[in-house]
Amino acid sequence: MALSAATRVLTANRGWTRLQGLRAGDHVFHPSGVAIVVTAVAQVQDHRDCYRVATTDGRSVIVDGDHLWEVTDKRAVRSLGPRGATQKWFEKRVLSTRELLESGLSRYAGGGRTSVTDGKQYATNEYRYVLPDQKALVSDDRALPLDPYLLGAWLGDGNSASASLTAHIADVPHWVAVIAAAGFIPTVRPGGGTPDTRSIGITCTGGKGRQSRSFMGRLTELGLRQNKHVPDAYLSAGSRQREALLQGLLDTDGTVNAIRGQVEFCSMNTYLASAVLQLARSLGWRATLRTGRATLAGRDCGEKFRVFFTPVRADPFAPFRLARKRDRVKALDGGKGRSTLSISAITVAEPVPVCDIQVTALDGMAVLGNDFVPTLARSPWGARRTAGPGAVSPRLPQ
Repeated sequence: MALSAATRVLTANRGWTRLQGLRAGDHVFHPSGVAIVVTAVAQVQDHRDCYRVATTDGRSVIVDGDHLWEVTDKRAVRSLGPRGATQKWFEKRVLSTRELLESGLSRYAGGGRTSVTDGKQYATNEYRYVLPDQKALVSDDRALPLDPYLLGAWLGDGNSASASLTAHIADVPHWVAVIAAAGFIPTVRPGGGTPDTRSIGITCTGGKGRQSRSFMGRLTELGLRQNKHVPDAYLSAGSRQREALLQGLLDTDGTVNAIRGQVEFCSMNTYLASAVLQLARSLGWRATLRTGRATLAGRDCGEKFRVFFTPVRADPFAPFRLARKRDRVKALDGGKGRSTLSISAITVAEPVPVCDIQVTALDGMAVLGNDFVPTLARSPWGARRTAGPGAVSPRLPQ
C-alpha cells in the first residue's frame, strides 16, 4: 500500500512537505484533527500500477492498486436488535484501491436508479463508498510577519500595488479598528470607485527601519506586491491563524446566502481561490471549487473561480467576523451531508514513484495530500479488513 511519493502533506511541526520528505518524528494529522507521529517512512518504489482516486467534492490523490482505504459501504446494510426495533447501519470495511474499482463505485448495482417528483422522472446516483469525516486540523499558532486577518482582507480587497484596502462606508470603523490592532495607522479617504466606498491606507510611524516595519515593506518581503497569493507559511500556520486569514478573505470577497447559509468566495485569481478552498478544508468544511466566466455589461472578462461550503453556528471555527455576514450563518444545515466525502471516481494514472508511512494512530488513518484526503497509512498493529458500528473510532496516543 502506497501513495505517490510527491504527495504533499501538511505537518504540525514543519508545515508542508512531500510524503517522501517526511521523517520519523514528524507530526501529520489524523482525520479527527489531532496531530499524530510518523514512526517510519518506507523506501520509494517504482513500477507500480497507479490510480487517481477522486471524491465527490473534488479532492484527489494518486495511489497504487494495493493502497488500503477504510470506507463505509452503503451496499452492505446490517442490522442489530430484535425485529421491530432494528438498528440499521452500513458495514465499514478496509479495501484496496483495486478492490474498490472492481466492486463498483455506485451505491446501486445497476449504476443508478430513477425517482419521480411531481410527475417527472429523474435519474439519480449515489456513491457506494464513504470516507471517514475529516475534522478541522488543529495546530498551535506560530510567528508570522503580518496579522493573518488583515493580510486576508488586503488579499481580498486591497490594492496590489499599495498599502490600502477598499471598504464599504458602513464597514470602515471595523477595518480602522483592525488596522490599529495590528500595529498600523489607518488613514481614511474617498476612493473605491463609488460614493459609498472608502480607501483605507495602512501606514506606520516614521523613523529608523520604517521600510521594514511598514505594511508594504512586509508585503514586499513576502513576495506579495502586485502578486497576490497566500504564502505557504500562512497556509500551514496554526489553526486559529488559518481561521483568521480565511475570515479576512471572506469578510472582503465572500458572501453568504441568506436562505441556505452557503458561503461563496468568488475571484478571478486562481491562487486566491485555491487557497480559500484549502483553508476551508483544513478547518473541517466540505468545500468545492467551480469555474465559470466573469462578465461585465455582456463583455467576457475572463475565467472566475468560486469556492462554496456550508458552515453552521456550532462549528468550532467561524468563517466571518463582520456581524452582517456572521449572522447569516444558520444553526442547522438541513441534514445535507455537508461533511460527507464519498469516492466518486478511480481512474488509471501514469506510474509514479510511491511510498508509504507508518503512524502512531491505532487505526492507521492519516490526512494526506494537498486536498486533505482521509486514508490509511500503516499502523504498527495493521489494518482491519472489516469493522462494525463504532469500531473505527480512532484510538490515539495520549
